[in-house]
Amino acid sequence: MSKRQVLVVIGVLILITGISVSWQQQEPQNYHDWDELMKMSGGEDALLPQNANSMFTGSGRCGGCHGSDPNEYASTTADGFDVNPRDDWRATMMANSAKDPFWQAKVAHEVAINPDHQIELEDKCTSCHAPMGHFAAHFDGAEYYTMAEAMSDSLAL
Repeated sequence: MSKRQVLVVIGVLILITGISVSWQQQEPQNYHDWDELMKMSGGEDALLPQNANSMFTGSGRCGGCHGSDPNEYASTTADGFDVNPRDDWRATMMANSAKDPFWQAKVAHEVAINPDHQIELEDKCTSCHAPMGHFAAHFDGAEYYTMAEAMSDSLAL
């Protein structure tokens, strides 16, 4: 192999290496961090429902009184430990019971094997898993509250 051919091969290898390095997938970088996003969106409570129905208000409005106190006066132990209920509640099974895919599948299964009782089954199940939607609907005069209504109701979810 001539000296010129060796240089061409080396050049091609360098070019291929450069291209492959530039094509490697890089870790995406967020433009804003979590704190900036919260400031822009109005805080974590803005991500929760702010609306209300005839009986209840959305959980996004609870944080003002039940959330973290920047003055460390309310919902704080004598040692300064934050014990506000909102932060702990958000991740509980109770707070997410209507979103539980196992529960949704179980209701669908019960309806599939008892189709004549769909209305009663869904109404009974939503009384515990989507109580804010269920009880407001009954308060407003509805005979029953269905899964379809619960899945489209931000307060029920």
